[in-house]
Amino acid sequence: MDSPWIRTPAQLEALARSLAGAGSLTIDTEADSLHHYPGKLCLVQIAEEAGRAHLVDPLALPTLAPLGPLFADPRIVKVFHAADNDLAYLKRLYGFTVVSLFDTGVAARFLGARRWASTDCSGSTSAWSRSSPGRRTTGRGGP
Repeated sequence: MDSPWIRTPAQLEALARSLAGAGSLTIDTEADSLHHYPGKLCLVQIAEEAGRAHLVDPLALPTLAPLGPLFADPRIVKVFHAADNDLAYLKRLYGFTVVSLFDTGVAARFLGARRWASTDCSGSTSAWSRSSPGRRTTGRGGP
């Protein structure tokens, strides 16, 4: 695939075929619920293990159905951050069930992080300060 933008059914089907054997996928969605009711899904970002990212445009596509089997495949770990809204949109709009889910936001809370925005969790666990809310350390003993 030449472009990371997926805007046609043929591109979406090719993407789904290419990702079918993945061990894991990192997924994030962007939606608009401020100006639309009900909210609408505007972008699905999918990254492969090797780091290649794909930008799926739900506004240009009639359906995201070719992605459904990927979300339901227990052999593929789906990595989300604070997946609540992502899962709600995927289920409500497309009927997708997501299995083998790893949520980095939940993992951060289990590790004792007091903040768990994806920007706060982008470093190693040594970069999170559990003793001081809102304080990040470099892992080298200083801020």
